[in-house]
Amino acid sequence: MSMTPQVILACLSSWTLFCNGVFARVILEESIGFLQGVAMTGLMVSAAMVVCTSPRPADTDEWSASEMIDRLHSPIFCMILSCMAILLLTLRILAVNPRQLGCFRALIASACEDACNRLRQI
Repeated sequence: MSMTPQVILACLSSWTLFCNGVFARVILEESIGFLQGVAMTGLMVSAAMVVCTSPRPADTDEWSASEMIDRLHSPIFCMILSCMAILLLTLRILAVNPRQLGCFRALIASACEDACNRLRQI
């Protein structure tokens, strides 16, 4: 599923709505109205249309394991990962102790400056 195009993954979420409706009817013995049945049918037809008409990946789009690992070592990926880690750490610590805001402003400013300098080197 990790290499599936986003177009297909997005429409598969409607499959869970369909399954919830069916399980509610079968397991919980809830009633499903006519409009709900029509909506569920429309979701399934729409999802099938998206899957059938989505573009197929070209043979050149296949990546080897070494190419994927090389992408994980790229400077841009490392910078984005570092920024996300700093942001999550900051939000976590600020949620526990909001008085630390001044320290984290300085930390974020220095991290952003370092990231900008690395991007200039690329």
